[in-house]
Amino acid sequence: MVVLALIGAACGLSTLVGGFYDLTVWGPIALGVFALTLALVVNGAGRAQLVPAIAVGALVFLWLWSWISAAWGESADQAYTYAGLWALYAAAFLALILLMQRRNQRWAPLAFASAGVVAVGLYVVIQMASGDGADLFFGGRLRDPLGYVNGQAGYFLLGFWPCVAVAERSGRKILAGAGAAGAVVLGSLLMLSQSRGVVPALIVSAAVVLAIVPGRARRVWVLVAVGVVLAVISGPLLDVYQDAAGATKAGAVEPAGRAILLAAVLLGVGWGLLQLLFERTTRAAGSSLQSKLVRAEGPLALVVAVLAIGGALAAVGNPADRISQQYDDFVNLRVDDSSDTRFLSGGGYRYDYWRVAWQEFKDEPLHGVGAGNYTVDYFTERRTSEDIRQPHSLPMQLLAELGLPGLLALLAFVGAVLAGLWRTSRRGRTSSGRRALAVAGGGAFAAWLMHTSVDWLHILPGVTGIALCAAAPLVAPWSRRRVSHAFSPGRIQVLLIAGVALLAATALVGRIALADHYRIEGRGKLTSDPVEALRLANRALAFNSQSVPALYIKSAAYARVNRYTDARAALVLAGELEPSNPLPPTLLGDLSVRRGDIPAARKAYGQARRLDPRSAFLEGLAKDPRSALPDAP
Repeated sequence: MVVLALIGAACGLSTLVGGFYDLTVWGPIALGVFALTLALVVNGAGRAQLVPAIAVGALVFLWLWSWISAAWGESADQAYTYAGLWALYAAAFLALILLMQRRNQRWAPLAFASAGVVAVGLYVVIQMASGDGADLFFGGRLRDPLGYVNGQAGYFLLGFWPCVAVAERSGRKILAGAGAAGAVVLGSLLMLSQSRGVVPALIVSAAVVLAIVPGRARRVWVLVAVGVVLAVISGPLLDVYQDAAGATKAGAVEPAGRAILLAAVLLGVGWGLLQLLFERTTRAAGSSLQSKLVRAEGPLALVVAVLAIGGALAAVGNPADRISQQYDDFVNLRVDDSSDTRFLSGGGYRYDYWRVAWQEFKDEPLHGVGAGNYTVDYFTERRTSEDIRQPHSLPMQLLAELGLPGLLALLAFVGAVLAGLWRTSRRGRTSSGRRALAVAGGGAFAAWLMHTSVDWLHILPGVTGIALCAAAPLVAPWSRRRVSHAFSPGRIQVLLIAGVALLAATALVGRIALADHYRIEGRGKLTSDPVEALRLANRALAFNSQSVPALYIKSAAYARVNRYTDARAALVLAGELEPSNPLPPTLLGDLSVRRGDIPAARKAYGQARRLDPRSAFLEGLAKDPRSALPDAP
């Protein structure tokens, strides 16, 4: 229970350290997770049931297929990184399931993760209310503490459904009120993010928990109550975005923070009192009237939900015209920042990202272009100047980079989790605990899946960790048989396979994490001690010879000690490792122009320009290489 709580709390608070995004952060975490998983397997895993075996097997396949894709992917370094991520997710998911030996332990990781999310949300709101929260915003949109607007929004959404699950439980009035208050806080922060990705994620996750999980009437009332409160305080919340004009104003943030705190307290207290009043009224009315009130709650909630949806559609206008207009903006890459909110805008550049990904899949449907190698075609095929490294969609990224096998593995994992959700929901008919677990876990996982289908939450290990904490209790337990500690031939085979796999994952992640650590240290030494920077770059390459960023550090260190031939050789090698990457020839051009070799610089910049024809920066350098000089006009 303690280990499960620690895992959940770490994921819940991960946004304070960038969601574990950096390899130097998640790499050591992965090594610890591998050790924990190996210890659990050695202690005795038992024969797996079908559903958890499929879920873990799908993640293991994504790890191995990503690793193998280094054989055909242009950038083996990127393939290794994504393989390490999938190895972390597979091991963490297996460890969570193996740790959930008893039914009361399944709540622990998601409960502590959600508590962490709510705590971070309260920290943000208190900062806003105290007048110190303007720095948390960028262009009127909540970005920090994670540092990425859409990721921050997705993170808060993962904590929303556990709050709803607590709020709909009438057994403990104080907890129900706290759940409703937490839902208001997190819902308000979603509005402040102005992230369009949360709209489909919220809609799909709501559809999942309302369609599958019993107890819909009370859940609808919770959602309506939260929705009404958010509508009431929407004015000051939207003012933060509308009044930004490029810089968020403290004068707009402070009233929004105070409005959120007041609304959360009022709804929390009011919801708790309503639950208490309803319970006492039905108890005093007798069993006959009590059953009638309970039966009437469902139809009344349905009427309220229909009225709420109708009111929303009326506010939006003609839905068909709105959808047609937004679809036209979507496929034509139009961006409109003049509206009062981004939630009703379908424009942007994702259609271009997905178009390139689909083209890569059609070119290589059986194995893709290799894990992490989406940019092989993106810079030459893009229709915008957007500088991205993945298509902002997990399904599209898997199709482009790992082909049909990658997508099928994702579908197998999702199918196993949904099967677990269905099983938990059916048992929730007679168990309020199972019902709450289905709402919290199913809602959070569905929200993550939908959001990362239109963004890249899957590359944030801390945020994805919360989704795994939500999915694991739905598919647990690993085995229903009593674990035998006898070393039978079958158990020895399982231990050998698991041991080899986890040691291989440890070697993979350990090498790339150490390489990245030495690369970063070398970058920090470039100015003060280029000789030491060169030593650190070589050390990084000793652990990962495919690290192109380490070659950049090596080249820069050579240039600083006037060894231009060696500096050029490092960049040439980088270009050979990643022929479609425009950065090596760009750096070759920089090196040449500083040596005074303008023809060589023009040639290098021209090559970079051909690899990235949409870059106005490279176009300028190709026309006038001397403009790269620091003192150029």
